[in-house]
Amino acid sequence: MKHRDYMTGYKATDKDMKCQGFQYELGKWYKHEGDVKLCSSGFHFCIHPSGPWSYYNDTGTRVFKVEARDAYEEYTPGADLKIVCREIRLTEELKPSGDQAFDYTVFKNLPGWTLAKCKALHQKHIDGRKQK
Repeated sequence: MKHRDYMTGYKATDKDMKCQGFQYELGKWYKHEGDVKLCSSGFHFCIHPSGPWSYYNDTGTRVFKVEARDAYEEYTPGADLKIVCREIRLTEELKPSGDQAFDYTVFKNLPGWTLAKCKALHQKHIDGRKQK
């Protein structure tokens, strides 16, 4: 397991900025008390912007850029590489503007199949909004 004092990544929440029942606010630091263990305790996030979609893809899912302190990484290949940390702050929301095309340049370094999945999910979201 690799330790990092500071790193950045991406985190998903529901439409109300909650994840696993925990309420977040943009720009505020949160600290986990107690053990930090991947998939068990602490704050979790992904290294790649497509990663959160591997865990959350419900209507209303929101994805944020994050900063993390006291982070632990267990390497497994894939776009959904997940990290656990003691402290986290959501710094910026990634979102499409209106019905315009999403800026997929944030995904430019990802494998083609991942980019295609992200585009398909975005199009499904846009199509769903048009039907309402």
